[in-house]
Amino acid sequence: MIKNLEDLIKKRVKVIKNLEDLIKKRVKVIKNLENLIKKRVKVIKNLEVLIKKREKVIKNLGDLIKKRVKVIKT
Repeated sequence: MIKNLEDLIKKRVKVIKNLEDLIKKRVKVIKNLENLIKKRVKVIKNLEVLIKKREKVIKNLGDLIKKRVKVIKT
């Protein structure tokens, strides 16, 4: 009887340890996903900055073209 109880306790302890290991792995996976999301957000922000710069360049080119046309007309 006591031997059976000891075996049961050992099995339960093993199960609990396995669950703890699984939880640790899941936490690690979640942290990795969080890091990936942060990187993606950073990439998106960088792309937004690049787009704004390109828009500014295009606007400046448009202004230059208008000035050139104005010079050619006069």
